[in-house]
Amino acid sequence: MKRGLMKSWKFLALVGTLAGVLSFAQAPEAPWQRARDLISQTQADLREARTSSTAEHKDRDRYKNAERHLSTFDRHMVKRHFDKGELDDAIGDVQGVLDHNTLTPEGRNALLRDVAELRRLRADYDSWRH
Repeated sequence: MKRGLMKSWKFLALVGTLAGVLSFAQAPEAPWQRARDLISQTQADLREARTSSTAEHKDRDRYKNAERHLSTFDRHMVKRHFDKGELDDAIGDVQGVLDHNTLTPEGRNALLRDVAELRRLRADYDSWRH
């Protein structure tokens, strides 16, 4: 009985070790993918806000600038390059949409959440970049 119990413990230890190795191997991808998912969500929220508003020329330019900076930041993220300057520009552009464009309450709330999450992403970057 002792021998069977010892084999069970060794097997469980091996499974635990393998699970740890596999999760460690996947862990570096998680923050990068979460960041890209946030960018994608913010872009979707900007598109939704733009289509549900009566945007004038300057308003449309604000949406385009925000979308362009988010897209550029995302292209850099694909290459594992976190461009804080581009992210700062994107955050400023989304904030500009919030400050100057007429938005539905839902659109405003979505973009407010996005800006808060983008700022958190920028602040947390140093803890997960390696």
